[in-house]
Amino acid sequence: MDFSKVTSLQIPEGNVTKIQDKEGNILWANISKVAYGVRWNSVNQATTACERIGNLELHKTLPIQSRFKVCIHKGKEIQYYCHPNDSRFRQDNTGYVKTLPIVLISETQPAIIEDTDTTVKIRHTITDDIFADYKYLYAFIKVYTDNTTANVCRITKIDTTNKTAYLESNHTFESGDYSVELGCSINGYDGEIGIDTGGKFYQWSVDNDGDNNEVWQSLYKCVPYAIEIKRHIIGIDRACVLNVAFNNTKWGWIGSLKANTAVNVINYHTNLRGGSNNSNWDKYLGVDNFRCQLGKARTNLDLATMRSYSQKTDGGQMLYKQIWEAIVWSYVIEYADFDVKKAYNSELTTEGYHQGGLGNGVTGGNDLTNYNNNEKFVPNDYTLELGNNTGIKTRAARENQIAWNVPHWRGFNVFWYGDIWINIDNMLTKYDTTKQKRIWYYTDDVSKFNNDITNKEHQIEGLGNIGEGWLQEVIINNKGDIVPSKISSNVNYKNSYHWNNTDSSIHITFAGGRSGNGSRCGLLALRAHVGSGIAWSDGGFAKVTILDI
Repeated sequence: MDFSKVTSLQIPEGNVTKIQDKEGNILWANISKVAYGVRWNSVNQATTACERIGNLELHKTLPIQSRFKVCIHKGKEIQYYCHPNDSRFRQDNTGYVKTLPIVLISETQPAIIEDTDTTVKIRHTITDDIFADYKYLYAFIKVYTDNTTANVCRITKIDTTNKTAYLESNHTFESGDYSVELGCSINGYDGEIGIDTGGKFYQWSVDNDGDNNEVWQSLYKCVPYAIEIKRHIIGIDRACVLNVAFNNTKWGWIGSLKANTAVNVINYHTNLRGGSNNSNWDKYLGVDNFRCQLGKARTNLDLATMRSYSQKTDGGQMLYKQIWEAIVWSYVIEYADFDVKKAYNSELTTEGYHQGGLGNGVTGGNDLTNYNNNEKFVPNDYTLELGNNTGIKTRAARENQIAWNVPHWRGFNVFWYGDIWINIDNMLTKYDTTKQKRIWYYTDDVSKFNNDITNKEHQIEGLGNIGEGWLQEVIINNKGDIVPSKISSNVNYKNSYHWNNTDSSIHITFAGGRSGNGSRCGLLALRAHVGSGIAWSDGGFAKVTILDI
């Protein structure tokens, strides 16, 4: 029986949801029962809002998005999961709560790392054998002054010779023995920190040139042309780079890595300085961390370099087209809206759906060139405390600089718009002067991830002889592609800007926008008008790990 032609089945017990063989392979599935997605029309109306389609109950439970959770991993091997409500700590803290001696050493010292509105911090020390290495350097701990009061402190320095850790916090407690919960090792000792997508899922689309386009997701392959989105671990923010190797076993896993390895870690050591790796900004650590480039992602590297750095760990790749698209659609389907910059609203609709957006994010600012050379703004750990949840954390205005609301979506710190551009791999493009179309090239074979367009089995014809403007529509084909097809002077279609030109050299694709782009930033903001060798101080990349399970 050809199940691809079956639209519904009826048996005495009721409607069939799916049919699978004894190995668990889906032979047929009822889309209206096991899939959910969005439909939109950019032909007859200018709105970013979408219609929810499929099983409306799945729009409430969000079975794909709800599997996203932050973990610590070494290559493809997950070491442990972070707490769902606070990624600074372990989900299972068994064996990591100890009674330790704490000594108060100062109550009035400037901050070393933590950059809050009040930069005066309280200092304590702990001496114990667990501090014979750097496992907990930059980690968070909880000090319980009674059975219920957990004072969160941060380890800013470790003297491994004397096995002493130095803490800073906003809490005063006298010297004595306290129950201490040790947080996650986030500096690379135990591995990298990223979002585990929880398993494979499927994605497909119906392209009507903007006239009721549809994108679908499901845990099951409901149509023959649906693409499988493999399970990935995606860095919580743009990627850092180990510029200089530690070559030191006291640093654990990261201490064994070679120089110029891309890693998703939270580490303020100068060996992992972010941005353009310029030490001139180091002086702002603990004073204005949005200027300092310690503890942040690298920028100012070309595509080939970003790719080679990312591939140095087991399963490592740059964030690439298919995964970038899958996560973007996961957001759009959850909120049924293309406009990620709508005001944040933590309340569900009366029907039980998510609404609003994540706010303007890290966009705009005063004299950003002198502020930090348009390099990375948000430290990679800024919203760790929000865990696997969604929310925003406000960085108050200061030092003649505006306030920013940092968007956090399901474990992602600074979700993918604003701050700095994200270079997307496997998304090369070239303007064809004969067709007068911009052609996009990609492959399904990760071994072909390179800057050569001749070995890419897929090509998509995009915009013609057109410059930049507000994105009106994208080509989605039947796999959920995101390739600009129409631009407009009207912001209200996607609320994302597109940069295009007719230069015929091979170009790369940057996504999301940078702070200096202001309102033009957006989840579908794409920059396709620069050559493959470009390296920008405001351009970074994200790193993923492909899991084969």
